Formats: sequence, C-alpha cells, structure tokens
Amino acid sequence: MRNIIELITEYFKFLINEYNYSIVSEEHNPEVMGNAVVILKSKFTGVIIILDRGQISIKIGEASTPEEEWFDIGDVVKTFYPNLPEVYEFTTASTNYQDYIEFQLKKLADILQDYCLQLIIGDFSMKGKIKETETARVSKMLKRFKNISKDEKF
Repeated sequence: MRNIIELITEYFKFLINEYNYSIVSEEHNPEVMGNAVVILKSKFTGVIIILDRGQISIKIGEASTPEEEWFDIGDVVKTFYPNLPEVYEFTTASTNYQDYIEFQLKKLADILQDYCLQLIIGDFSMKGKIKETETARVSKMLKRFKNISKDEKF
C-alpha cells in the first residue's frame, strides 16, 4: 500500500496549491490499524484529515481555536446543503483496502472543495448554524443510544 500521508497530501494538495495551506502535523501509526492524522492550516482555517480503522473523516475550523472545537464536514455540508446525501459512507463490504481508502479520500476532498469553500477561505460567519446542526446530530445519536440500551436485556 502507498504511504497514507502521501495519499492524503495528494488528494488535498488543492488546499496547499490554491489556498496557501501548509501541513503543520502528520502522524501515521502502521502498527495501530494504520491510523493516520494530517493537519493543514492557512492563516485563518485548519483542516484535519483522520484515518481511523479504515474510515476517513475531516474536521474544519478556525485556525486560532482548539481542534476539539472544529466542525465535522458532515455537519458543515448538512448546514449549507441539507438535501445532499450523507457525506460519509461506511461499508462492511469486502473491498480492496487501498481502493477503499482512495475512494474515501477522493470523495471527501471533492466535497470539501465543492461545498466548504466559505470555511476554506476563512469565513466562519455561519459557525452558529453549523453548531446547531452538530448539536442536533449529537442529540439524536445520544437519544438513539439510550433507546438501544433500554431495549437490551442482559
């Protein structure tokens, strides 16, 4: 398999080439399920690309705020484009790992470029709305988990 850091850099090079981002941190743990994290920042915005157990996720936020406060791009897209399908596709289908990682990277890089430009260039005027979307998603998820645990019999 190609080096995951190189793959991430390849798919997200538009941030570097077009928007003056630079890679400020990269970490790859081949012995821990191949997990990886790449953080890119511009003067105003930070983007973190995470590979965790075969799934890619992306967060974006104001470069001056802690990464824990950055937004998942699923919430960003849902805020601006509520009728689009879910950003992430999770599968248990038996596929080639390398192909699946590259599929996710390409898809998410395209989504970031096509639907998150306002944040890429540092305009966070809609962060309150994005936070509302995030809060609603988390609340719905917690409610679902509570219902599941209520229904389980041990």
